Amino acid sequence: MEGHLEELFAKAQPFGRGELALSEGYTQCAGAAFGVEDQMEQRFGPAAARLLDEYIQAHEEVERFKALHYFCQGYLAGRAEEEK
Repeated sequence: MEGHLEELFAKAQPFGRGELALSEGYTQCAGAAFGVEDQMEQRFGPAAARLLDEYIQAHEEVERFKALHYFCQGYLAGRAEEEK
């Protein structure tokens, strides 16, 4: 991937500071996820909770690549629109 696009992506506003992160929908989804995480720890113990946390971190990295893809596609679409 072009280094310039990765630099732009790094400069983009972090999700946690954006409007969507403050929305009721996101708050509900995040709350549900944290609730399930707590239930897993209570049911299966701290070792399972640590494993779940490792999985979540790895999955967040996968999602970062997806976000980078869509960021790049949006950038390219915007550039193509400018050229019209």
